[in-house]
Amino acid sequence: MSLRRIAASTLAVMALLGGCNGSETTESRLTADDLRTLVTVAPDATGWTWSAKPTTLLRSPLALAQANLASGIPRALQKAIARAGLERNGMSQWQDKEKQASSFASIYRPSEGALAVLAEERTFAQASYRNVGGHPVDVDVGDESWAVRGGSDTVGFVAIGWTRRNAVMGVYVECTTPCTSDVAAAGEAWAAAIDDAAQAASDHG
Repeated sequence: MSLRRIAASTLAVMALLGGCNGSETTESRLTADDLRTLVTVAPDATGWTWSAKPTTLLRSPLALAQANLASGIPRALQKAIARAGLERNGMSQWQDKEKQASSFASIYRPSEGALAVLAEERTFAQASYRNVGGHPVDVDVGDESWAVRGGSDTVGFVAIGWTRRNAVMGVYVECTTPCTSDVAAAGEAWAAAIDDAAQAASDHG
């Protein structure tokens, strides 16, 4: 299976995910109206030049379920997602000749299943990327996080997933020719910028 096919299926799962601590108040929640803000944070935080304009897609739970009907999502993950109460999902992608960047966010109703969903996502991503030489790495972003990277420092990919409030977010960054700095560090910097936007949105919700 090719790296791009694995990336597509794994990121489809990332796009599904979400959850939050059931004790959060309405004031600290992210809403469906915040979704576009989260998925359109530009990957400029990577420190690289992105000349491409993003392709953005916002989807309802039904549209998302139909789009991912044949994506091979494990049953345990499907069940965790179903329990989490998806409100809306979105994604954006930037791509040029040397690199691509994709961001994902899902907004959920308050749910105690957040950690279970995130754990299933992590398991699926690590197993999928292991087939193309990916390995777990540590990142410091959000309330919970996982990351998988593959390739060399400047030619390769990183996928990161994390939670903030009642949203689960993710990024994928890949360089097909040498980029100007470490791919994983660039992906983490972008994820942190998106997480900052999520915190600001929930604080002013």
